[in-house]
Amino acid sequence: FNQSARIFENKEGMELYIHLRPSAQDVLVETIKIPITQKDTTISKLKELILEQLEKKNDGNKIYTIKGLNSTRHYESSLPDEAFVVSYFATPFQADVFCDIGVAIDVTKHVKPIDAPIILEERKKPIIKRVEEPDEDAHLAFVTVTAYSFYESGKKYVKVIIPFPGIMSHPKDKIKSRFKRRTFTIKVLDYKGKNWKFTVPKLQCRIVPGKCYWSFKSNDISVTLVKEKEDDNWWSLFKKKTVMEISSDEQEGDRQQQYRM
Repeated sequence: FNQSARIFENKEGMELYIHLRPSAQDVLVETIKIPITQKDTTISKLKELILEQLEKKNDGNKIYTIKGLNSTRHYESSLPDEAFVVSYFATPFQADVFCDIGVAIDVTKHVKPIDAPIILEERKKPIIKRVEEPDEDAHLAFVTVTAYSFYESGKKYVKVIIPFPGIMSHPKDKIKSRFKRRTFTIKVLDYKGKNWKFTVPKLQCRIVPGKCYWSFKSNDISVTLVKEKEDDNWWSLFKKKTVMEISSDEQEGDRQQQYRM
């Protein structure tokens, strides 16, 4: 286990942040957190733990397979099943794992359809449309940032880490943020000759926009999201909108939005 085994001598263990992406695609679709408490946990066992988490969210007809695990975002040979997790991830605080997954549909199983009367009742709710403030950067071209990691920090906060090497020397007035109850955007202007943007169109749960902020963390931008409800389960950063779902922000006319320097 070499020196990485020392993590477990103080019974600290580690937490792995598993970034899921469709096989052969460099797009992160979800991040899940898995605690590792045994120093002899193998990569094979880690795969079992990941599949267990995926099965908890299975709507009944999905078949999940793990195509490979890597310690970096770049595509490499998958980590060997017999290897120990601590051999590759030696930090007691946070370790990022990139997991290539395959998803197939079991056509022999049928998911129970949503009750139509409930949908119709939901659609009767009034929709309050808000007037969006003009985007002063609409004329600029942006590169979309896809690399990130996130984790829950205590009961009140969610931390999002966005890698930007050398960002601490970048002018703060060229970094903009916008927070709303179910979405946020970070813009970095003139970084290495380009403009960059990281956006979460719909967060897993609601936040308190006026209390959220960003800061520098080494070679990263660290975003602190303040939960609206402490007991919310942030098993993912992004939430996908389901068929016929009406955005809660649209229903309540959420006007808490602004870009802040």
